[in-house]
Amino acid sequence: AETLKQARHHLEEYAANKNKESLQGCASHLHEARGPLKMVSLKGADLLTGEMEEIIADLLMGSIDQPDTALELLMQGFLELPEYLYSLRPGRPDNPTVLFPLVNSLRANRGEQPLEDEDVFSPDLSVRVPKTVFDVRAEHPKQDITAMARAARVRFQTGLLDWYRNGDQGQGLQTLAEVLDALTQKAGSEPVARLWWVSAGLAELLNSNAMQVTPAIKRLFGQIDRHIKRLMEQGEAVFDDVLTDDLLKNLLLQIHGVSSGSARIAEIKTTYGLDSQPGGASSGEDDSISVASCSEELLQTVS
Repeated sequence: AETLKQARHHLEEYAANKNKESLQGCASHLHEARGPLKMVSLKGADLLTGEMEEIIADLLMGSIDQPDTALELLMQGFLELPEYLYSLRPGRPDNPTVLFPLVNSLRANRGEQPLEDEDVFSPDLSVRVPKTVFDVRAEHPKQDITAMARAARVRFQTGLLDWYRNGDQGQGLQTLAEVLDALTQKAGSEPVARLWWVSAGLAELLNSNAMQVTPAIKRLFGQIDRHIKRLMEQGEAVFDDVLTDDLLKNLLLQIHGVSSGSARIAEIKTTYGLDSQPGGASSGEDDSISVASCSEELLQTVS
């Protein structure tokens, strides 16, 4: 807090006299403050300080088109960052999306694209799935994976076609969930079981009308179909890769903000800590309120 205060004072000096030494002092103190924030993995604070550092670097180089706006945004950052950190002291989860309005204003000032929720969504994909989903110590019988995957894909595509044509009035989503459940039970490795398990959870949510169908969700089911094809053509060994992780992350992103009484969804959320992820059910409105409630020091600073 003291280091951020010193950085802010240097910025105020620069705003008054346009002395680059003051701006360099601001940059130095801000970088010093960022170190502990990274060390304790406060992604929101680290994200904001990173964008502020970029703006200061551009000001030092003279490459900012609207330097006055940049100064206003930096000052806003120095007011908002301590308040954000103060809001975490009672034990609230770090929620970078609370800072998105300011972060994206800073990015816009530099001509960068705005960040979205998925840019800060980072569940730990390496955690073990529950033993009821896949027991790594159990022996799994050999099977004809090609034939099994081919039969599953035919039925999966039938379900997709029914869903596209008839929406929730047909049996398509139920079919998709059943196929993915069967694939989970027949999986011979954890990465494969994990993918089908989470995919079945999303199908279950859609089938129960717990969430709206979007083009992004339909694209995900197209990717699931292609992964069943990969299983058919290349076996299970190829599933421990970036393609699988990207699909799994996007599936979890769709699930994490949805309220559901399903035991499967509760288990998925617990396994991947989704309720503590940015934008999750437990990190929304209350966190926004906590940042908005001003401390006495902030009021004095503004005054």
